[in-house]
Amino acid sequence: MGPTAGRIQRNPLREAPADRVNTKAVQPAPPPEPENPPRPAGGLSRASLAKAADAVVTAWGDEGLERRRLRRLSTVTVLEHLQRFPGTTWQQRWVAAGPDEYGTNPGDLGGEDKKLRKLLISGTRQLFCLRVIRPSPDAFRGHTYPNYALDFRLVAKDPLLDKFHAAAEASDATPAARRTAL
Repeated sequence: MGPTAGRIQRNPLREAPADRVNTKAVQPAPPPEPENPPRPAGGLSRASLAKAADAVVTAWGDEGLERRRLRRLSTVTVLEHLQRFPGTTWQQRWVAAGPDEYGTNPGDLGGEDKKLRKLLISGTRQLFCLRVIRPSPDAFRGHTYPNYALDFRLVAKDPLLDKFHAAAEASDATPAARRTAL
């Protein structure tokens, strides 16, 4: 040890006794499922593939035939992939499939096929908005879904959510802070 100035004394680093160190990481438990969770299109967790795809098309209410076709195709693409995994709900299959982790991109399930990747990302986003699949916070933050809040709000048809959006937009916060809040 080197010299010290004044009253400061340097002490060698000592390991804490093993019985005084907590080596277990604290993992917060997921919040309990609400008794009556908000589901804009009803409970679709056990819905057939066709019923879930119909709900997606209906929820957005697109007028263009091609847009409706793409919504259905992207939803079916994701659900067909999830059908290969064990579980009685789409949520259980989603978790079993593996994309419910940080840094995973639903598009990666499509490999190098750009068109398939785009369908998988779009379909996943739609299923998130309808709450057919509820991604973990890590999985949601691990991939970017541009303007997700706008689609979520459109499908939710929730007056309190509309009120929150209006308040956030009316605030004097920077545009970046408003986007983060939404």
